[in-house]
Amino acid sequence: MFSETDVAQVAVLPVIELSGALPGLSFSVEAHHGGSAAQGEDRVHPFSGAGKLIFGTVLAELSVEDPSLLAAGVSLLDKHRGQARTGTLRLLSGDMSLSVDDAANLVLSTGDAAAALALLEFLDRRGVDLRQAAQELLTRLMLTSTQVTGLEGPQGSAGEGFLGTTTPQDLLRLLAYLCASMEGEERRSVMIAPEASRSVLRWMRGVFEPGGLASALPGHGPHRVPHWTVSGWESLSQGEDQGCASVLITHSSTAGWVCAAAFHPAWRTLSSVSSPRDVSAAFGTLGLSAYLNEQA
Repeated sequence: MFSETDVAQVAVLPVIELSGALPGLSFSVEAHHGGSAAQGEDRVHPFSGAGKLIFGTVLAELSVEDPSLLAAGVSLLDKHRGQARTGTLRLLSGDMSLSVDDAANLVLSTGDAAAALALLEFLDRRGVDLRQAAQELLTRLMLTSTQVTGLEGPQGSAGEGFLGTTTPQDLLRLLAYLCASMEGEERRSVMIAPEASRSVLRWMRGVFEPGGLASALPGHGPHRVPHWTVSGWESLSQGEDQGCASVLITHSSTAGWVCAAAFHPAWRTLSSVSSPRDVSAAFGTLGLSAYLNEQA
């Protein structure tokens, strides 16, 4: 039998108390009409779940240059399933076809690795240099601490698309650029095309994330408060070895738009963390506290 003390608990903390209250967690939080907090925000970490956000943003920008891209058909084959470590499509059989839009939605919302690999092969056949496109995006957005070092491939995919490193601060900046597009035409970011922002946010909207920053938001299942995130549960479940990242955009009546990005290192390296439940509780505490944005 488990007692309440056996299960890590989510707490609500004033924003200014978040720094120092969540050991091991690197994060950056910013509210449009509220407080901000950061801890180890410039600490470099592997994508570990956040690579799909950058991959999706690059893909969305490519679709602005080629308006027919999202409707194009992608072939998902057994070889993609065999190289996939995450997602539900790897459990099916037989070839199938889906649109680029649907495949991207699956990558961001469920971390489907078979869909990610199918997209990578599709874009390669069209002659798209994804690493170059990613570098151009990172340079334009001044995400100087983020590097795309390669693409997932036959060695296996975790549904990221890209391999590389980043920081919570860079991820927060990317979220802020996307979030700006929701503030009205006159406030839209000039850094990311509005059409691209809309696509990425559509793929991120209402994602069910049972262990990340959105996990403790008010509500249940698809009826939580409005939020935008990407799937990262697979990274959390494997985080004993690689750590895990999580991102969140949400909105509250007091704070307005709130953005948060966080990374938790491999928990077996920390004496204070014994299981994914502790990591999930830390992410949940940060996400819920950022949403409520209480002041001390």
